[in-house]
Parts: sequence; C-alpha cells; structure tokens
Amino acid sequence: MVKPILGGPGPTIKLFHYGAAILGSVRKDSFWTDFESTNKDDISRITGQPAMYFKVRSMVLVNRDKIDFHFRNVATAMKPGLGAFDEYKNKAEIPVSYLETMALP
Repeated sequence: MVKPILGGPGPTIKLFHYGAAILGSVRKDSFWTDFESTNKDDISRITGQPAMYFKVRSMVLVNRDKIDFHFRNVATAMKPGLGAFDEYKNKAEIPVSYLETMALP
C-alpha cells in the first residue's frame, strides 16, 4: 500500500524515526533523520541513543518544498564512516496514515 506524501504531491525526501515498540502516530517534537538503516549499532552511533532502545523504524515521505512547514532542522550529525545526516523535529503529530513502520531486527 502506498502511503500519502506529507505536504502533498511533489519532489520528496524520506525521513526516519527510530524508537521503542510503540506503534501509532509519532508525537510532536520527536526526532527524525534522513539516515536510513536497519542496523541498530549504526542507528545508535548517528542518534547517540543506546542500541537496545530501537525496536521499530518509521518512515514518512515529505514534500521537499514544504518540509519547513512540517519539520525544523535541529542539527547535522557527522560520524566517522557514516557521513553527515540531518536531524529534524516534527512541528505537529505525524498521523499513522502517513507512516510506513517496520520492526528492526
């Protein structure tokens, strides 16, 4: 099933939220990144949170031209061997209808 694009159709960017096994909408002011991975150790390195915390990965497609309406860029993380990745916080709750969520191995 194809999920709708947050901000409507147009060029998109994928943002990822890594967290506990709480499924559903993602609360306002949650951390997001454009770093895509299923490796908990790499996710831990880029986010600074313990690997054991990460149970699920949620992805949302956001209209690139409207990203500032839905998210604010809070940092750029640069880790050796991983490159540079932007970190964001969502300005409002992201409804589950926009999320593609998967369990992390």
